[in-house]
Order: sequence, then C-alpha cells, then structure tokens
Amino acid sequence: MSFLDYLREQKSSPVSVRHQFTLAYKAGTKDIYVFFEGDDDRAFFMPEIRRRVGSLGDIHDFSCGGKRGVLEAFEHVSVRIDNIRRALFFLDKDLDDFLDVDTPDSESIFITQCYSIENLWVTEAELRRVWAEFFRLSSRDERLDMACHEFKRAYQRFVAIALTMMAWVIAERRAARPVRLNDANLARVVSVDEDLAVRKVNGGLREFRRVCGSNGGQSGWRVVRKVRTEIEKVPAKTVIRGKYELWFFVRFLNRLEEALRRKDSAGSKPRNRVSMSLANAVDLLASRYVFGDDVKDFIDGNLSQI
Repeated sequence: MSFLDYLREQKSSPVSVRHQFTLAYKAGTKDIYVFFEGDDDRAFFMPEIRRRVGSLGDIHDFSCGGKRGVLEAFEHVSVRIDNIRRALFFLDKDLDDFLDVDTPDSESIFITQCYSIENLWVTEAELRRVWAEFFRLSSRDERLDMACHEFKRAYQRFVAIALTMMAWVIAERRAARPVRLNDANLARVVSVDEDLAVRKVNGGLREFRRVCGSNGGQSGWRVVRKVRTEIEKVPAKTVIRGKYELWFFVRFLNRLEEALRRKDSAGSKPRNRVSMSLANAVDLLASRYVFGDDVKDFIDGNLSQI
C-alpha cells in the first residue's frame, strides 16, 4: 500500500470518522453533523443541506468510506450526541431489499428510494436539462424531442441487458459469494452506437461474470433467470446499480453530442467546452439537480426537532 493510499484509507476509516466527530462535537448547540458513504454523496446532498440549514448552526460533514462506515458512525454517534436529530446519515439502498439486509429504524437515517443517487440523474428530464444548460441549445429545438425518443428506446434496451447482470449479482450474493462490481468494464458488455442504439456485446455477460465473480463458483443461468423474473416486477432503478446507469447516460450523451456536431447535421452545434465523462459527470449533474420532497422533508423534519 502506498503512502497516499494509506492516507485515503485512514481519512475514511471508522476510527478516523469517530475521531473527527469527537473533535467537532459540541453539546448544547444547533450544529449539524452529516455522514455520507462517499465524496459523491457529499457533493450531491451538501448544497441542499446548506440551503435548508441556513444560519441555524455550523455543518460538519464526514465521508465514511461506504455504507458500513455510515452505519458504524450511527452506532457511535447515536449514544453520544445530545439530540440524534442533529445528526443526519445518508445511505444508498443498493440491493438491500433483495438480500434481506436490515437497517436501523431511525428518523435520522435517509435511504435512497432507488439503488443509489446516480440513478436519479438518468432520466428524460435530466437529458432535457443537459441539452439546455450543458449543450446550451434551445429547449424549443425540434431535435430535442427526437433525442428524448431515442433516449427512451436506448434506455429500455440498456435495462434489458442490465437486469440480467443484476440478477446474476443477486444470485451470487444470496449464495454468499463475493462480487466485485467495481471491476466491471461495461464497454465490454454494452455498446452505444453512433446511431444511439444500444446493443449487447457478444460474450459480454460471460465477461461480466468472469471479471466480477469469485473463484468459489458461479450461479447457473437457470438460477439467474429465476431471479431476473423476480426483479422484473420492481422499478428498474431500484435494482440496477446507479454507477452502471450513469455509465450508460454518459455514453449516450457523448454519442448524442457527436451526432449533433457532425458537419452534415442540421441545426446549431453544442456550445459546451468540455464533454461529459464519468470523471466530471457527478459534478456537472449533481450541481443542477432539483431535489424531490423526500430529501427536503427528511432534512426539514430533523431540523424542526433541534
């Protein structure tokens, strides 16, 4: 492990987070303590939290290095803070509903309704916002409706492929076999062509299983098909990994931009100076997102009890 890796691990380790909280905590105040799984969640939620907290008190935020870190922080903080409503804990739902994972029942814990925050950005509404605010094209441009039509079709095709991937993931985890979701190279599973069509790469699902699975054995396709039938009954965004949906969205937007910039394409060209990528997508999309009532009510409900 390199020195930089050591520093990163220590920064988000449970011991480090507990220590940071101990140093920051002040009893008898209206300061707020906010705990996130990672930096992306912090970048997403913090602007809204700041708007709603206003001048009530100082805000201290902590990145906990994953869901387990947030839950360990909850166990530590809940028995030490003078008012638990001064502490806010944000969790991704992930696949908990399908793996019988229990989460503490607390008014201070917010759990996403979808798999994770990234799912929230992969919508037609966000595409229209990117068109106007990122590409800087007119929302009255007749090409926008066609782009949205192509997005809906491409997304449906992506979902059909991704559900099989996630069915295998659930089957493996139910069998207590580890799955390395971060190792997946989705470009070897799914392609978004220049005509904005989504296609399954030959052998892509086998490659996904090989790269993400363990050596202890893999679920057969009969088991996977059974799980897929199960998860087809719920909204796709509650089961498809948010980072996978975001990957698709970025690829689609890149292809859309390429099509709009073609010399033989009619209409105005996009005026964005940089293209969207997985490296900048969170910053570009999170900063413009309009939150629903679930997040607002969660924050306001806790602040009202301080």
